[in-house]
Amino acid sequence: KKLMPVANKHSLQQLLEAVDDYIKIKNRKVMFEYLMIDGENDSDEYAIELAKIMKRKLCVVNLILYNPTGVFKPSPQKRIERFKKILETQGIAVTIRHRFGRDIKGACGQLATNKKNF
Repeated sequence: KKLMPVANKHSLQQLLEAVDDYIKIKNRKVMFEYLMIDGENDSDEYAIELAKIMKRKLCVVNLILYNPTGVFKPSPQKRIERFKKILETQGIAVTIRHRFGRDIKGACGQLATNKKNF
């Protein structure tokens, strides 16, 4: 809720129920994107909790390397690899997204925080 204020309006449980309904109807994979922020949500404990939540049919986790905006720092590569390994050992399908656009401050999350530059 601290990182995603929308969670105050829509709970994780509501989201997961909607995903389960979608999978029942469409029988298609659903990708959950997980933004890796150093010291905020990248611990082993968070990986274990995420694995518990993601133990559902047709779900994939895509780990996203946070692009610095001045507020947070990205998780170190070793931490991301360990997080991924924990998910995989729990049977969770997981990928790591490659970074694009960081050099022009146009990567995930950076456009919104840099809008005053336009």
